[in-house]
This record gives sequence, structure tokens and C-alpha cells, in this order.
Amino acid sequence: MELDEFYGDIADLIDIADEREIPLSQVQNIFRNISNVSARNFFGLKKRLNEFYDVKLLNNLKNDLEELVQSHIKFDDKMITLIRNISLIDVESKLQQAFGTDFEPEQYAYLAYKIEQLSEHKKLYQFSTVREINVRESLSVSSLREEIVEDYQELIGVKKMKLHCYDFVLLDFERDIAVLGVDLAQILGANEVNIANLNFANFLNKELNIKIENNQKIDLFPKIKYFYNLPKDDSNGVIEIYFMTDEGTAHHETARGNTRDLRTATYHSSGVQGLRKIKSLNEMLNADISACRITSKFYQEYSELQIALKSSYVAINTSNGSHLYEALTYGARSLEQFDFVLDKLLKK
Repeated sequence: MELDEFYGDIADLIDIADEREIPLSQVQNIFRNISNVSARNFFGLKKRLNEFYDVKLLNNLKNDLEELVQSHIKFDDKMITLIRNISLIDVESKLQQAFGTDFEPEQYAYLAYKIEQLSEHKKLYQFSTVREINVRESLSVSSLREEIVEDYQELIGVKKMKLHCYDFVLLDFERDIAVLGVDLAQILGANEVNIANLNFANFLNKELNIKIENNQKIDLFPKIKYFYNLPKDDSNGVIEIYFMTDEGTAHHETARGNTRDLRTATYHSSGVQGLRKIKSLNEMLNADISACRITSKFYQEYSELQIALKSSYVAINTSNGSHLYEALTYGARSLEQFDFVLDKLLKK
């Protein structure tokens, strides 16, 4: 491979890392480990590529960046739905057909991207699509016409940005579940990722005849309380929570500063303990909080895995019970870490 080809391939990988908001520090680390080169931003790293002339070094750089990007595409920043009571063999057969050369979706803009046997019992089917998000940027007021520039102190522009996304179906024959994943959930934002999740489900239903009913989706709402009640130790911590008291007061709290677990912070623990000690007519009311959203971090030796379960205050008091079928995951970069996330969501 010629030097220019290496430069082009590596520059493309840097662009993908930038688009997917992979931390610059992780890309920098790869450059430093190979050649002790760094830059202030992604563009700066691309500019420094012409300093490399060693083909072996360039090949190592390309391979390491490819591994970083692909691990992010497969496992990181996802909205996932867990499906049970479904024939995995039947789903597998329909997915295999989608990867045939004659498959062309009629309505939804998905392309068959890749099949990967992750392990003996896990098979990943990825579909690519391009989504658009609106990005707000501050612009220079001086760009306005002279006669109106004095009327404005700040100018905000909104532009559309394309995102290359890789949604997936993971068949886990060991657990006997299917996992649906929508890519780049955090970048898309709450509204857009919910639309993307619906579109992916419709694509599977209408284009592949893979129909999934709500009663096949694993209800994750009980996991909100489960995560809140996990032991308060160095392995996990709650970093954000929405909850309601028995009196109907809504609260939203986040971990402040360097706090790794807001449950142990005074501003949270003292309030909850005070609530639980409320008496009426000299009798304890056994008052407590009812959480509807929680974001927990799980601290591992070299990484932090984040799981968010986001329902609503309204759901707490619905007549037919509270249900939640999606989880947001962030930080997983390997099958082992993704399995850890699944174990936490499935543990009874």
C-alpha cells in the first residue's frame, strides 16, 4: 500500500472517531503509543500524518484506529431493547436473507452492513443508515447587515449534520434473547433516538417480517429501583436520578464535582433519611422515594460503564403499571463489557 493510501485511510478513521465523539484522548493515546505524536484536535492529528514515512508504523496506526472505531460501532453509545419469547432460529433465518445480494429495502433507508460471530453463542447483524441531527453553533454578529447588527448581541445558527449509524440485532443463543440496538443514542438526543428506535423496529417488521410485540420486550422499569438499591461500594454509583416523594414532590439530582455516587452525598442521603423518619400521630409513615429515571456508573479497572434507564414521573402513577423497554448504554468497548451490561439488566 502506498503512503497516500495509508494517509487517506487513517484520515477517514480519524473523521469517524470525531463524528462518533470518541474522546480525543483515546485517539491521541494510539498516536502516542506508536510515535509519540499528539495534537490539539482531530484536524491537527490529520495534519501530522505527513510526518510518517514508515509503512510498518502506518500499518500499526491504521490497525489500532480501526480496532478503536469498530469496537465503538459494535458496543458503545446504544439504546438497547431486550427481547425474549421469540424464535431466534426464525429471526436468524430472516436476517440472513437480508444479507443476500438481492435485498433492497422498499421503504426504510437501511443497508445490510456486516454479520459477525462474536462468540460461540452470539451473532451480530449490523445495518447501516444515515441520520440527520440539528447542531446549534454561535455565529459572529458582525456577519449581519450593518443596519441591523446593533439589534443583536448573540447569533445562533442551526445546521444539519449527517451521522452514519449502525443499528444491530444481536442474537444471544446462550441467554435465549435478542437484543436490538440503535446507534449513537447519546449524540442523537432523546427525541431523535426514540424516533430512530421506532424506525428500526418498523424496518425489521415491514422489510424483514420480524415482528416484536411489547409483551416480548423485557420490562426494565423494575431495574431503576434495583440499581438504586445496589450496595454502596467502589464498584458502582448513581450519577443522576429523577424521583418523586410520597407527597408528590418531584426531584432531579446529579452527582456534583468529583462525587462518584450521589447516594452517599449529604445533599441526597440526608434528605432521603429525613423523609423516611417522617411521623404522623407518632407513627412512622414509612415514606420513601419513587425513582423514575436513573443513570448508574459501574467502575471497572480501566473503564467506566454507564447504564441509563429513563422513564417519566407520569409513568409512576399509571393505572396499568409502569413499564420501560429501553436502556441507554455508554462506555462498552468489548463483548465482555457488553455482556456485563446485559447481566446487570437481566439479573433478578
